[in-house]
Amino acid sequence: MLRSRRRTDGFTEAVQEIGYQGIEPGDLVIHAMDGFAGAIGVAQDRGKSSPVYSVLTPRQAQTAYVPFYAYVLRNYALSGLVQSFAQGVRERSTEFRWNTSKTVLVPAPGYGTQQTIADYLDHETAEIDAFIADLEALIKLEEERRIATIDAHLDAGEPVMVPMKHLGTLRSGLTLGTKYTEPVEEFPYLRVANVQTNYVDLTDVATVRVPQRVADTNRLQPGDILMTEGGDRDKLGRGAIWDGSVPNMLHQNHIFSFRCAEALSPEYLVLVLESTWARDYFDLTARQSTNLASTNSTTVRSFLVPYRDRGAQERLVKALHAALAKVADAVHDSRKAIALAKERRAALISAAVTGQIDVTAKHKPAAEQLEEDIAQLA
Repeated sequence: MLRSRRRTDGFTEAVQEIGYQGIEPGDLVIHAMDGFAGAIGVAQDRGKSSPVYSVLTPRQAQTAYVPFYAYVLRNYALSGLVQSFAQGVRERSTEFRWNTSKTVLVPAPGYGTQQTIADYLDHETAEIDAFIADLEALIKLEEERRIATIDAHLDAGEPVMVPMKHLGTLRSGLTLGTKYTEPVEEFPYLRVANVQTNYVDLTDVATVRVPQRVADTNRLQPGDILMTEGGDRDKLGRGAIWDGSVPNMLHQNHIFSFRCAEALSPEYLVLVLESTWARDYFDLTARQSTNLASTNSTTVRSFLVPYRDRGAQERLVKALHAALAKVADAVHDSRKAIALAKERRAALISAAVTGQIDVTAKHKPAAEQLEEDIAQLA
């Protein structure tokens, strides 16, 4: 029903050799490396694309309604079928080429039915997408509320501004790729991706082989604060407390570890690092390369902590945890609702394109049913 057709009218010979192709409104466009994740769509305008895209058109007029088959292929992609026809492995994903999938069987209802199903899905998925967008906006508002709450508590009273270098010890981490002539052992270590705002993500922990003496000087202790040295500009200096849940954990040199002196509460410092004061400091002092931003040990040591005595720190932490509990619950509930909405959206598409539901029958709007189901779960 669909075929790949390269259009090169009006292209220079050099551009044709590179493999660019023309796109017309109504063409089905598939991203070779991200198609497995649903990067499949219908062109709205005339233009051209690089060779990383597959461009398909109907073999004959009035046989294949392209928006319908965009839904079909997205359904296949999200179910894992597209990835099974992949070629090669890339950093982010697996490459998919349309000409490897000619054996894939697709539903083939009449042209009018294809249009009806696509129109139904356009309307229903738009409603679900709007519902998801509202929840994402709510999460953003709650996150802003969290920062505002932290700021208000930290601004209370008259704290003394003290450089971090006077409140503990900052250490860098392992330089990966170092060659050793002495015996080595395998140890787990944390990367930038593991250090999130206020928590450590241990979903994927890498290992490294280093001598015991190197591990001894880079081993984390419970209560150490982890701070990112490089990455996205708004993430620099974000903090998380290491809880010691994985023995002998090390960290790479793109993460600083800070061991608080007795006068400084780790829980207090983590909240300070989340504040607007800290975010502005690390943003203004960041060094920006083409793609990444970074900070350095001198900058981190010079960060001014709004200091109060240890007892006052602990009271403030306790008050903030109580104040932020409702914010955390709201964000958690919204994320659960978003996950459910995405599941329902995928299930609706699958049911419609495979004929499991009659889209011409009267149904309660999917978004309305979704809202009712989420309300019952609350």
